[in-house]
Amino acid sequence: MNRRIQTICCVFMIVFGLVFVHPAVDAHAYIVKCTPQQNQVLSTAPRDVKIWFDEPVQLVFGGLIVTSQSGLRVDAGDAHIDKQQANLLECSLKPNLQRGVYSIQWRVISADGHPVQGVIPFSIGTSITGAQTATTTGYYPGADMLVIRWLQLLSLTVFLGIVLFWRLVVPTDLRKPLWTLLVSRAAWLSWGGLLLTTLLALPLQTTIDAGVSWSQAFHPGLWTRVLMNSAFGPPWMVQLVLLLVLMMVLKFVFSDERRSEVGSWALLVAGVILALTRSLDSHAQDTAYPALSVGLDVLHMCGASLWVGGLLALALFWRTSKSLEMDRIQRVRDVVRRFGWYAIASVTVLALTGLCAGLDNIPTFDALVHTAYGQTLLVKLALVVVMLVLGATSFLYGRSRRQEKREGSQRRLIQVELGVGVVVLLVTSFLTNLPTARTNPGPVNVTKHLTSPSLTATLQISPNRAGMNQFDVTLRDADGHPLTDVQQVTMTLTSTMSNMQMGTDQFRLTQVRPGLYQTEGMYLTMAGPWNVHVDVLLTNFTEAGIDYRVFVGSL
Repeated sequence: MNRRIQTICCVFMIVFGLVFVHPAVDAHAYIVKCTPQQNQVLSTAPRDVKIWFDEPVQLVFGGLIVTSQSGLRVDAGDAHIDKQQANLLECSLKPNLQRGVYSIQWRVISADGHPVQGVIPFSIGTSITGAQTATTTGYYPGADMLVIRWLQLLSLTVFLGIVLFWRLVVPTDLRKPLWTLLVSRAAWLSWGGLLLTTLLALPLQTTIDAGVSWSQAFHPGLWTRVLMNSAFGPPWMVQLVLLLVLMMVLKFVFSDERRSEVGSWALLVAGVILALTRSLDSHAQDTAYPALSVGLDVLHMCGASLWVGGLLALALFWRTSKSLEMDRIQRVRDVVRRFGWYAIASVTVLALTGLCAGLDNIPTFDALVHTAYGQTLLVKLALVVVMLVLGATSFLYGRSRRQEKREGSQRRLIQVELGVGVVVLLVTSFLTNLPTARTNPGPVNVTKHLTSPSLTATLQISPNRAGMNQFDVTLRDADGHPLTDVQQVTMTLTSTMSNMQMGTDQFRLTQVRPGLYQTEGMYLTMAGPWNVHVDVLLTNFTEAGIDYRVFVGSL
Protein backbone atom coordinates (compact mmCIF):
# COMPACT_ATOMS: atom_id res chain seq x y z
CA MET A 1 0.00 0.00 0.00
CA ASN A 2 1.46 3.36 -1.00
CA ARG A 3 1.91 6.30 1.30
CA ARG A 4 -0.73 8.39 -0.42
CA ILE A 5 -3.50 5.98 0.55
CA GLN A 6 -2.18 5.74 4.12
CA THR A 7 -2.13 9.53 4.35
CA ILE A 8 -5.70 9.80 3.07
CA CYS A 9 -6.89 7.27 5.66
CA CYS A 10 -5.14 9.07 8.49
CA VAL A 11 -6.47 12.48 7.44
CA PHE A 12 -9.99 11.04 7.16
CA MET A 13 -9.80 9.67 10.69
CA ILE A 14 -8.50 12.96 12.11
CA VAL A 15 -11.17 15.03 10.33
CA PHE A 16 -13.90 12.68 11.51
CA GLY A 17 -12.65 12.90 15.07
CA LEU A 18 -12.57 16.70 14.99
CA VAL A 19 -16.10 16.87 13.56
CA PHE A 20 -17.89 14.30 15.66
CA VAL A 21 -16.10 14.20 19.02
CA HIS A 22 -18.07 16.52 21.28
CA PRO A 23 -17.37 17.57 24.90
CA ALA A 24 -17.22 14.63 27.25
CA VAL A 25 -20.13 13.57 29.42
CA ASP A 26 -20.73 10.89 31.99
CA ALA A 27 -23.31 8.14 31.58
CA HIS A 28 -26.45 8.61 33.68
CA ALA A 29 -26.68 12.22 34.85
CA TYR A 30 -26.76 12.89 38.57
CA ILE A 31 -27.64 15.96 40.61
CA VAL A 32 -24.74 18.03 41.88
CA LYS A 33 -26.82 20.84 43.38
CA CYS A 34 -30.44 21.84 43.81
CA THR A 35 -32.34 24.80 45.24
CA PRO A 36 -34.29 24.31 47.41
CA GLN A 37 -32.09 21.60 48.88
CA GLN A 38 -33.22 18.18 50.00
CA ASN A 39 -35.32 18.46 53.20
CA GLN A 40 -34.53 22.17 53.47
CA VAL A 41 -36.91 24.18 55.66
CA LEU A 42 -37.46 27.62 54.14
CA SER A 43 -38.76 30.62 56.05
CA THR A 44 -40.21 32.20 52.90
CA ALA A 45 -41.63 30.77 49.70
CA PRO A 46 -39.06 30.35 46.90
CA ARG A 47 -39.59 31.90 43.49
CA ASP A 48 -38.26 29.01 41.47
CA VAL A 49 -36.67 25.56 41.51
CA LYS A 50 -33.23 24.93 40.02
CA ILE A 51 -31.43 21.60 39.62
CA TRP A 52 -27.84 21.36 38.38
CA PHE A 53 -26.61 18.08 36.90
CA ASP A 54 -23.07 16.88 36.30
CA GLU A 55 -23.61 16.91 32.54
CA PRO A 56 -25.94 18.41 29.89
CA VAL A 57 -29.46 16.95 30.00
CA GLN A 58 -32.52 17.03 27.73
CA LEU A 59 -36.27 17.28 28.32
CA VAL A 60 -37.28 15.07 25.41
CA PHE A 61 -39.82 13.08 27.41
CA GLY A 62 -39.42 14.62 30.82
CA GLY A 63 -40.07 17.68 32.87
CA LEU A 64 -40.11 19.32 36.24
CA ILE A 65 -43.20 19.69 38.39
CA VAL A 66 -43.67 20.75 42.01
CA THR A 67 -46.61 19.53 44.09
CA SER A 68 -47.96 20.24 47.55
CA GLN A 69 -48.60 17.56 50.15
CA SER A 70 -52.17 17.27 48.85
CA GLY A 71 -50.95 16.67 45.28
CA LEU A 72 -51.79 20.12 43.90
CA ARG A 73 -49.33 21.45 41.30
CA VAL A 74 -47.68 24.70 42.39
CA ASP A 75 -45.18 25.21 39.55
CA ALA A 76 -45.86 27.61 36.68
CA GLY A 77 -45.55 24.88 34.03
CA ASP A 78 -42.51 26.50 32.39
CA ALA A 79 -39.87 23.81 32.99
CA HIS A 80 -36.91 24.25 30.67
CA ILE A 81 -33.18 23.82 30.24
CA ASP A 82 -31.24 27.04 30.72
CA LYS A 83 -29.91 28.34 27.41
CA GLN A 84 -26.55 29.29 28.92
CA GLN A 85 -26.09 26.18 31.08
CA ALA A 86 -27.19 22.93 29.43
CA ASN A 87 -26.87 21.14 32.78
CA LEU A 88 -29.38 23.41 34.58
CA LEU A 89 -33.05 22.43 34.79
CA GLU A 90 -35.38 25.08 36.21
CA CYS A 91 -38.98 26.19 36.54
CA SER A 92 -40.90 29.03 38.20
CA LEU A 93 -43.25 28.59 41.14
CA LYS A 94 -46.63 30.16 41.73
CA PRO A 95 -46.47 33.18 44.07
CA ASN A 96 -47.35 33.15 47.77
CA LEU A 97 -47.00 29.44 48.48
CA GLN A 98 -48.46 28.41 51.83
CA ARG A 99 -46.70 26.70 54.73
CA GLY A 100 -46.29 22.98 54.22
CA VAL A 101 -44.29 20.20 52.61
CA TYR A 102 -43.62 20.16 48.86
CA SER A 103 -42.12 17.66 46.43
CA ILE A 104 -39.97 18.42 43.37
CA GLN A 105 -40.56 15.70 40.77
CA TRP A 106 -38.06 15.74 37.91
CA ARG A 107 -37.29 13.59 34.88
CA VAL A 108 -34.57 14.19 32.28
CA ILE A 109 -32.67 12.32 29.60
CA SER A 110 -28.96 11.95 30.27
CA ALA A 111 -26.40 12.71 27.60
CA ASP A 112 -25.99 8.94 27.13
CA GLY A 113 -29.69 8.66 26.19
CA HIS A 114 -30.89 7.09 29.44
CA PRO A 115 -33.74 8.58 31.51
CA VAL A 116 -33.14 9.63 35.10
CA GLN A 117 -35.85 10.76 37.48
CA GLY A 118 -36.35 11.52 41.13
CA VAL A 119 -38.14 13.36 43.91
CA ILE A 120 -36.70 16.08 46.19
CA PRO A 121 -38.75 17.13 49.25
CA PHE A 122 -38.58 20.57 50.91
CA SER A 123 -40.85 22.58 53.18
CA ILE A 124 -41.90 26.15 53.92
CA GLY A 125 -42.24 27.26 57.53
CA THR A 126 -42.60 23.77 58.97
CA SER A 127 -40.28 20.81 59.54
CA ILE A 128 -40.57 17.68 57.44
CA THR A 129 -41.88 14.69 59.37
CA GLY A 130 -42.14 11.06 58.38
CA ALA A 131 -40.19 9.28 55.66
CA GLN A 132 -39.57 12.26 53.38
CA THR A 133 -36.36 11.42 51.55
CA ALA A 134 -34.96 12.40 48.19
CA THR A 135 -34.92 9.63 45.60
CA THR A 136 -33.19 9.21 42.26
CA THR A 137 -34.02 6.42 39.83
CA GLY A 138 -31.86 5.71 36.80
CA TYR A 139 -32.31 3.36 33.87
CA TYR A 140 -31.49 -0.28 34.53
CA PRO A 141 -30.69 -2.29 31.35
CA GLY A 142 -33.30 -4.87 30.39
CA ALA A 143 -32.94 -8.04 28.35
CA ASP A 144 -33.80 -6.24 25.10
CA MET A 145 -31.04 -3.66 25.50
CA LEU A 146 -28.57 -6.27 26.71
CA VAL A 147 -29.09 -8.52 23.67
CA ILE A 148 -29.02 -5.69 21.11
CA ARG A 149 -25.96 -3.96 22.58
CA TRP A 150 -24.16 -7.31 22.98
CA LEU A 151 -24.76 -8.29 19.35
CA GLN A 152 -23.64 -4.83 18.25
CA LEU A 153 -20.47 -5.02 20.32
CA LEU A 154 -19.80 -8.59 19.15
CA SER A 155 -20.25 -7.62 15.48
CA LEU A 156 -17.91 -4.64 15.80
CA THR A 157 -15.34 -6.74 17.68
CA VAL A 158 -15.37 -9.43 14.99
CA PHE A 159 -15.16 -6.86 12.18
CA LEU A 160 -12.16 -5.06 13.65
CA GLY A 161 -10.55 -8.25 14.95
CA ILE A 162 -10.65 -10.08 11.61
CA VAL A 163 -9.09 -7.14 9.74
CA LEU A 164 -6.39 -6.61 12.40
CA PHE A 165 -5.62 -10.35 12.42
CA TRP A 166 -5.26 -10.38 8.63
CA ARG A 167 -2.96 -7.34 8.61
CA LEU A 168 -0.81 -8.16 11.65
CA VAL A 169 -0.77 -11.94 12.07
CA VAL A 170 -1.38 -13.66 8.73
CA PRO A 171 1.87 -14.32 6.77
CA THR A 172 2.21 -12.28 3.58
CA ASP A 173 2.08 -15.28 1.23
CA LEU A 174 -1.25 -16.44 2.74
CA ARG A 175 -3.03 -13.10 2.68
CA LYS A 176 -4.62 -13.29 -0.76
CA PRO A 177 -6.29 -16.71 -0.36
CA LEU A 178 -7.44 -15.83 3.16
CA TRP A 179 -8.83 -12.51 1.96
CA THR A 180 -11.74 -14.37 0.39
CA LEU A 181 -11.90 -17.45 2.62
CA LEU A 182 -11.62 -15.61 5.94
CA VAL A 183 -11.94 -11.82 5.80
CA SER A 184 -14.75 -11.51 3.23
CA ARG A 185 -17.18 -13.84 4.95
CA ALA A 186 -16.52 -12.49 8.44
CA ALA A 187 -16.73 -8.86 7.29
CA TRP A 188 -20.09 -9.32 5.57
CA LEU A 189 -21.49 -11.22 8.55
CA SER A 190 -20.29 -8.51 10.93
CA TRP A 191 -21.72 -5.78 8.72
CA GLY A 192 -25.10 -7.52 8.75
CA GLY A 193 -24.99 -7.71 12.55
CA LEU A 194 -24.05 -4.04 12.84
CA LEU A 195 -26.82 -2.95 10.45
CA LEU A 196 -29.47 -5.02 12.25
CA THR A 197 -28.51 -3.82 15.73
CA THR A 198 -28.21 -0.20 14.58
CA LEU A 199 -31.72 -0.30 13.13
CA LEU A 200 -33.09 -1.91 16.30
CA ALA A 201 -31.35 0.72 18.44
CA LEU A 202 -33.86 3.41 17.41
CA PRO A 203 -37.04 1.66 18.66
CA LEU A 204 -35.06 0.46 21.68
CA GLN A 205 -34.09 4.03 22.53
CA THR A 206 -37.71 5.07 22.05
CA THR A 207 -38.89 2.50 24.61
CA ILE A 208 -36.29 3.83 27.07
CA ASP A 209 -36.82 7.56 26.62
CA ALA A 210 -40.59 7.60 26.12
CA GLY A 211 -41.32 4.78 28.54
CA VAL A 212 -43.45 2.88 25.98
CA SER A 213 -43.63 -0.78 25.00
CA TRP A 214 -42.07 -2.23 21.86
CA SER A 215 -45.48 -2.32 20.17
CA GLN A 216 -45.69 1.46 20.58
CA ALA A 217 -42.02 2.19 19.82
CA PHE A 218 -42.43 2.36 16.02
CA HIS A 219 -44.44 5.58 15.96
CA PRO A 220 -42.79 8.08 13.57
CA GLY A 221 -43.59 10.99 15.86
CA LEU A 222 -41.70 9.42 18.75
CA TRP A 223 -38.77 8.62 16.46
CA THR A 224 -38.62 12.23 15.32
CA ARG A 225 -38.44 13.49 18.91
CA VAL A 226 -35.74 10.97 19.83
CA LEU A 227 -33.62 11.72 16.76
CA MET A 228 -33.99 15.50 16.70
CA ASN A 229 -34.09 16.38 20.40
CA SER A 230 -31.71 13.98 22.12
CA ALA A 231 -27.99 13.24 22.09
CA PHE A 232 -28.77 9.77 20.74
CA GLY A 233 -29.86 11.12 17.33
CA PRO A 234 -26.68 12.49 15.69
CA PRO A 235 -24.39 9.50 16.44
CA TRP A 236 -27.13 7.07 15.34
CA MET A 237 -27.63 8.83 12.01
CA VAL A 238 -23.86 8.95 11.47
CA GLN A 239 -23.61 5.22 12.18
CA LEU A 240 -26.39 4.41 9.72
CA VAL A 241 -24.79 6.50 6.96
CA LEU A 242 -21.41 4.92 7.65
CA LEU A 243 -22.87 1.42 7.41
CA LEU A 244 -24.46 2.22 4.04
CA VAL A 245 -21.15 3.61 2.80
CA LEU A 246 -19.37 0.56 4.24
CA MET A 247 -21.65 -1.73 2.22
CA MET A 248 -20.40 -0.13 -1.00
CA VAL A 249 -16.81 -0.34 0.24
CA LEU A 250 -17.22 -4.05 0.99
CA LYS A 251 -18.57 -4.70 -2.51
CA PHE A 252 -15.63 -2.85 -4.04
CA VAL A 253 -12.76 -4.36 -2.02
CA PHE A 254 -13.98 -7.97 -2.18
CA SER A 255 -14.71 -7.93 -5.90
CA ASP A 256 -11.02 -8.35 -6.72
CA GLU A 257 -8.28 -10.01 -4.62
CA ARG A 258 -5.79 -7.45 -5.92
CA ARG A 259 -7.55 -4.83 -3.84
CA SER A 260 -6.88 -6.65 -0.57
CA GLU A 261 -4.06 -4.36 0.64
CA VAL A 262 -5.93 -1.14 -0.01
CA GLY A 263 -9.20 -2.75 1.11
CA SER A 264 -7.81 -3.86 4.46
CA TRP A 265 -6.81 -0.30 5.29
CA ALA A 266 -10.21 1.00 4.22
CA LEU A 267 -11.98 -1.57 6.41
CA LEU A 268 -9.70 -0.80 9.32
CA VAL A 269 -10.46 2.91 9.09
CA ALA A 270 -14.19 2.16 8.84
CA GLY A 271 -14.03 -0.06 11.92
CA VAL A 272 -12.21 2.57 13.95
CA ILE A 273 -14.75 5.22 12.94
CA LEU A 274 -17.62 2.94 13.96
CA ALA A 275 -15.90 2.39 17.29
CA LEU A 276 -15.55 6.15 17.62
CA THR A 277 -19.27 6.76 17.07
CA ARG A 278 -20.01 4.12 19.70
CA SER A 279 -17.81 6.02 22.16
CA LEU A 280 -19.98 9.11 21.81
CA ASP A 281 -22.65 7.57 24.08
CA SER A 282 -20.51 5.43 26.38
CA HIS A 283 -19.14 5.73 29.91
CA ALA A 284 -15.70 6.76 28.76
CA GLN A 285 -16.19 10.49 28.54
CA ASP A 286 -16.24 12.14 31.98
CA THR A 287 -12.83 13.75 32.10
CA ALA A 288 -11.34 17.20 31.73
CA TYR A 289 -9.84 16.08 28.40
CA PRO A 290 -12.69 14.73 26.26
CA ALA A 291 -10.62 14.07 23.13
CA LEU A 292 -8.18 11.97 25.17
CA SER A 293 -11.06 10.13 26.81
CA VAL A 294 -12.66 9.24 23.49
CA GLY A 295 -9.28 8.18 22.08
CA LEU A 296 -8.62 5.86 25.01
CA ASP A 297 -12.06 4.30 24.62
CA VAL A 298 -11.46 3.61 20.92
CA LEU A 299 -8.02 2.20 21.76
CA HIS A 300 -9.67 -0.05 24.37
CA MET A 301 -12.12 -1.25 21.72
CA CYS A 302 -9.30 -1.99 19.26
CA GLY A 303 -7.40 -3.93 21.90
CA ALA A 304 -10.46 -6.02 22.76
CA SER A 305 -11.14 -6.61 19.06
CA LEU A 306 -7.61 -7.83 18.36
CA TRP A 307 -7.82 -10.23 21.30
CA VAL A 308 -11.39 -11.58 21.11
CA GLY A 309 -11.94 -11.04 17.38
CA GLY A 310 -8.45 -12.38 16.75
CA LEU A 311 -9.33 -15.57 18.64
CA LEU A 312 -12.26 -16.13 16.29
CA ALA A 313 -10.01 -15.44 13.31
CA LEU A 314 -7.44 -17.90 14.70
CA ALA A 315 -10.10 -20.59 15.11
CA LEU A 316 -11.32 -19.99 11.55
CA PHE A 317 -7.73 -19.99 10.25
CA TRP A 318 -7.18 -23.37 11.89
CA ARG A 319 -10.15 -24.78 9.99
CA THR A 320 -9.33 -22.98 6.71
CA SER A 321 -5.70 -24.09 6.77
CA LYS A 322 -6.75 -27.63 5.82
CA SER A 323 -7.72 -26.41 2.35
CA LEU A 324 -4.46 -24.52 1.75
CA GLU A 325 -1.33 -25.99 0.20
CA MET A 326 1.28 -25.46 2.89
CA ASP A 327 3.21 -27.08 5.70
CA ARG A 328 0.09 -26.95 7.88
CA ILE A 329 1.52 -27.88 11.29
CA GLN A 330 4.45 -25.49 11.09
CA ARG A 331 2.34 -22.65 9.65
CA VAL A 332 -0.35 -23.00 12.31
CA ARG A 333 2.32 -23.06 14.96
CA ASP A 334 3.90 -19.87 13.60
CA VAL A 335 0.54 -18.06 13.37
CA VAL A 336 -0.47 -19.08 16.90
CA ARG A 337 2.89 -17.95 18.27
CA ARG A 338 2.69 -14.64 16.42
CA PHE A 339 -0.87 -14.04 17.58
CA GLY A 340 0.25 -14.73 21.15
CA TRP A 341 2.58 -11.73 21.13
CA TYR A 342 -0.14 -9.47 19.73
CA ALA A 343 -2.55 -10.82 22.35
CA ILE A 344 -0.06 -9.80 25.05
CA ALA A 345 0.08 -6.31 23.54
CA SER A 346 -3.72 -6.20 23.49
CA VAL A 347 -3.92 -7.15 27.15
CA THR A 348 -1.46 -4.38 27.99
CA VAL A 349 -3.56 -1.82 26.11
CA LEU A 350 -6.74 -3.09 27.78
CA ALA A 351 -5.18 -2.92 31.23
CA LEU A 352 -3.94 0.66 30.83
CA THR A 353 -7.08 2.07 29.20
CA GLY A 354 -9.33 0.10 31.57
CA LEU A 355 -7.43 1.48 34.56
CA CYS A 356 -8.02 5.03 33.34
CA ALA A 357 -11.74 4.37 32.93
CA GLY A 358 -11.94 2.69 36.34
CA LEU A 359 -10.31 5.62 38.12
CA ASP A 360 -12.85 7.97 36.51
CA ASN A 361 -15.97 5.91 37.16
CA ILE A 362 -15.17 4.35 40.57
CA PRO A 363 -14.03 7.01 43.06
CA THR A 364 -13.64 4.75 46.13
CA PHE A 365 -13.05 1.12 47.08
CA ASP A 366 -16.43 1.10 48.79
CA ALA A 367 -18.03 2.02 45.47
CA LEU A 368 -16.19 -0.86 43.79
CA VAL A 369 -17.59 -3.54 46.10
CA HIS A 370 -21.02 -2.12 46.99
CA THR A 371 -22.44 -0.78 43.71
CA ALA A 372 -23.86 -2.72 40.77
CA TYR A 373 -21.34 -1.05 38.48
CA GLY A 374 -18.37 -2.03 40.65
CA GLN A 375 -19.58 -5.59 41.19
CA THR A 376 -20.18 -6.08 37.46
CA LEU A 377 -16.69 -4.77 36.76
CA LEU A 378 -15.25 -7.32 39.22
CA VAL A 379 -17.09 -10.11 37.36
CA LYS A 380 -15.64 -8.85 34.09
CA LEU A 381 -12.12 -8.75 35.55
CA ALA A 382 -12.50 -12.32 36.87
CA LEU A 383 -13.49 -13.54 33.40
CA VAL A 384 -10.54 -11.70 31.86
CA VAL A 385 -8.23 -13.47 34.30
CA VAL A 386 -9.68 -16.81 33.12
CA MET A 387 -8.95 -15.75 29.53
CA LEU A 388 -5.40 -14.85 30.49
CA VAL A 389 -4.81 -18.27 32.05
CA LEU A 390 -6.23 -20.04 28.99
CA GLY A 391 -4.24 -17.82 26.64
CA ALA A 392 -0.98 -18.35 28.53
CA THR A 393 -1.48 -22.12 28.46
CA SER A 394 -2.22 -22.05 24.73
CA PHE A 395 0.82 -19.85 24.11
CA LEU A 396 3.08 -22.30 25.94
CA TYR A 397 1.63 -25.17 23.93
CA GLY A 398 2.49 -23.24 20.76
CA ARG A 399 6.14 -23.00 21.82
CA SER A 400 6.35 -26.71 22.57
CA ARG A 401 8.19 -29.00 20.20
CA ARG A 402 5.41 -31.56 20.64
CA GLN A 403 3.05 -29.26 18.73
CA GLU A 404 1.54 -32.00 16.58
CA LYS A 405 0.56 -34.12 19.59
CA ARG A 406 -0.84 -31.15 21.48
CA GLU A 407 -2.65 -29.59 18.53
CA GLY A 408 -6.05 -30.86 19.62
CA SER A 409 -5.63 -29.62 23.18
CA GLN A 410 -4.38 -26.23 22.00
CA ARG A 411 -7.29 -25.84 19.62
CA ARG A 412 -9.79 -26.63 22.38
CA LEU A 413 -8.10 -24.10 24.65
CA ILE A 414 -8.47 -21.42 22.00
CA GLN A 415 -12.14 -22.30 21.52
CA VAL A 416 -12.81 -22.12 25.26
CA GLU A 417 -10.91 -18.81 25.51
CA LEU A 418 -13.04 -17.47 22.65
CA GLY A 419 -16.20 -18.59 24.44
CA VAL A 420 -15.15 -16.79 27.62
CA GLY A 421 -14.35 -13.71 25.53
CA VAL A 422 -17.88 -13.71 24.12
CA VAL A 423 -19.22 -13.81 27.69
CA VAL A 424 -16.91 -10.90 28.58
CA LEU A 425 -18.52 -8.88 25.78
CA LEU A 426 -21.95 -9.73 27.22
CA VAL A 427 -20.90 -8.50 30.66
CA THR A 428 -19.37 -5.40 29.07
CA SER A 429 -22.66 -4.62 27.33
CA PHE A 430 -24.41 -4.76 30.71
CA LEU A 431 -21.68 -2.72 32.41
CA THR A 432 -21.71 0.13 29.90
CA ASN A 433 -25.43 0.70 30.46
CA LEU A 434 -25.32 0.81 34.26
CA PRO A 435 -25.03 4.03 36.25
CA THR A 436 -21.39 4.50 37.18
CA ALA A 437 -20.27 4.21 40.79
CA ARG A 438 -19.64 7.95 41.02
CA THR A 439 -23.20 8.50 42.25
CA ASN A 440 -22.66 6.29 45.30
CA PRO A 441 -19.08 6.46 46.63
CA GLY A 442 -20.14 5.32 50.12
CA PRO A 443 -19.38 6.80 53.57
CA VAL A 444 -16.05 8.51 54.18
CA ASN A 445 -13.74 6.96 56.77
CA VAL A 446 -10.18 8.27 56.42
CA THR A 447 -7.41 8.53 59.01
CA LYS A 448 -4.47 10.89 58.57
CA HIS A 449 -1.42 11.64 60.73
CA LEU A 450 -0.39 15.11 61.83
CA THR A 451 3.30 15.47 62.51
CA SER A 452 3.17 18.66 64.54
CA PRO A 453 1.86 17.94 67.08
CA SER A 454 1.91 14.14 66.75
CA LEU A 455 -1.70 13.00 66.56
CA THR A 456 -4.11 11.22 64.23
CA ALA A 457 -7.40 12.56 62.95
CA THR A 458 -10.11 10.25 61.56
CA LEU A 459 -12.75 11.87 59.40
CA GLN A 460 -16.12 10.16 58.94
CA ILE A 461 -18.93 11.49 56.74
CA SER A 462 -22.20 9.59 56.44
CA PRO A 463 -24.03 8.93 54.16
CA ASN A 464 -21.68 11.13 52.07
CA ARG A 465 -24.36 12.37 49.68
CA ALA A 466 -25.40 15.87 48.72
CA GLY A 467 -27.80 17.06 51.43
CA MET A 468 -27.95 16.13 55.12
CA ASN A 469 -24.80 14.44 56.46
CA GLN A 470 -23.20 13.62 59.81
CA PHE A 471 -19.58 14.69 60.28
CA ASP A 472 -17.36 12.97 62.88
CA VAL A 473 -13.73 13.76 63.70
CA THR A 474 -11.90 11.43 66.08
CA LEU A 475 -8.59 12.69 67.52
CA ARG A 476 -5.99 10.45 69.13
CA ASP A 477 -2.53 11.08 70.51
CA ALA A 478 0.68 9.31 69.54
CA ASP A 479 -0.18 6.38 71.85
CA GLY A 480 -3.64 5.91 70.34
CA HIS A 481 -5.54 7.42 73.29
CA PRO A 482 -8.37 9.96 72.85
CA LEU A 483 -6.98 13.48 72.70
CA THR A 484 -8.31 15.54 75.62
CA ASP A 485 -6.45 18.86 75.51
CA VAL A 486 -8.52 20.32 72.66
CA GLN A 487 -10.15 23.75 72.75
CA GLN A 488 -12.10 23.47 69.50
CA VAL A 489 -12.35 21.65 66.18
CA THR A 490 -13.36 23.61 63.08
CA MET A 491 -14.19 22.21 59.64
CA THR A 492 -14.05 24.08 56.33
CA LEU A 493 -15.68 22.64 53.20
CA THR A 494 -14.77 23.74 49.68
CA SER A 495 -16.14 22.30 46.45
CA THR A 496 -13.31 21.72 43.97
CA MET A 497 -15.48 21.41 40.86
CA SER A 498 -13.98 23.93 38.45
CA ASN A 499 -17.29 24.79 36.78
CA MET A 500 -19.20 25.51 40.01
CA GLN A 501 -18.34 28.55 42.13
CA MET A 502 -19.57 27.47 45.56
CA GLY A 503 -17.24 29.34 47.90
CA THR A 504 -16.44 27.85 51.33
CA ASP A 505 -18.51 26.85 54.35
CA GLN A 506 -16.97 26.83 57.84
CA PHE A 507 -18.50 25.49 61.07
CA ARG A 508 -17.48 24.25 64.50
CA LEU A 509 -17.91 20.66 65.68
CA THR A 510 -19.35 19.76 69.10
CA GLN A 511 -17.53 17.46 71.51
CA VAL A 512 -19.54 14.28 72.11
CA ARG A 513 -16.97 12.61 74.33
CA PRO A 514 -13.21 12.92 74.79
CA GLY A 515 -11.56 12.72 71.38
CA LEU A 516 -14.82 12.67 69.38
CA TYR A 517 -16.26 15.79 67.74
CA GLN A 518 -19.46 15.76 65.73
CA THR A 519 -22.01 17.85 63.87
CA GLU A 520 -24.83 17.36 61.42
CA GLY A 521 -26.06 19.60 58.65
CA MET A 522 -26.65 20.28 54.96
CA TYR A 523 -23.15 21.57 54.32
CA LEU A 524 -22.42 19.34 51.32
CA THR A 525 -24.78 21.01 48.87
CA MET A 526 -23.67 19.26 45.70
CA ALA A 527 -22.13 16.03 44.45
CA GLY A 528 -18.58 15.77 43.21
CA PRO A 529 -15.08 16.42 44.61
CA TRP A 530 -14.69 18.41 47.84
CA ASN A 531 -11.80 19.48 50.04
CA VAL A 532 -12.42 19.05 53.76
CA HIS A 533 -10.06 21.02 56.01
CA VAL A 534 -10.04 20.11 59.72
CA ASP A 535 -8.44 22.64 62.07
CA VAL A 536 -7.59 21.57 65.65
CA LEU A 537 -6.84 24.15 68.34
CA LEU A 538 -5.23 22.69 71.49
CA THR A 539 -5.38 24.13 75.01
CA ASN A 540 -1.79 25.34 74.75
CA PHE A 541 -2.89 27.35 71.68
CA THR A 542 -1.02 25.06 69.34
CA GLU A 543 -2.91 24.74 66.08
CA ALA A 544 -2.82 21.85 63.60
CA GLY A 545 -4.67 21.49 60.32
CA ILE A 546 -5.13 18.72 57.80
CA ASP A 547 -6.91 18.38 54.43
CA TYR A 548 -9.00 15.50 53.13
CA ARG A 549 -10.10 15.12 49.54
CA VAL A 550 -13.46 13.37 49.32
CA PHE A 551 -15.93 12.57 46.56
CA VAL A 552 -19.56 13.22 47.48
CA GLY A 553 -22.39 11.16 46.00
CA SER A 554 -25.60 12.37 44.45
CA LEU A 555 -29.09 12.46 45.97
